[in-house]
Amino acid sequence: MLGMDSQVQEIKDKLSINEVVGQYVQLRRAGRNFVGRCPFHKEKTPSFHVSLERNSYMCFGCGEKGDIFTFVEKIDGVDFKTALAQLAERAGVVLKKQAYNPEKAEEKK
Repeated sequence: MLGMDSQVQEIKDKLSINEVVGQYVQLRRAGRNFVGRCPFHKEKTPSFHVSLERNSYMCFGCGEKGDIFTFVEKIDGVDFKTALAQLAERAGVVLKKQAYNPEKAEEKK
């Protein structure tokens, strides 16, 4: 599964979290981070923070947190595989098919 991990990292390297989140949430710069209203609960005062350094988001109102993959999964209501495909396409990353090999699975046990 090493190939999948490297592709996930390649997508993270090519896509900025503030650009992905910014498609759904109006963000404004606040120091080194970005802040906006959380899309996962109703709020008047922005408590949704996006960190470029950590490549993650965190809502201090409802506790939602994660990376670009968990954000797309939650906001679009999709599974990881679908979020991966959407973000790979946006990043211009061609996903390699992972063939299931029962012999390799046995070796890992």
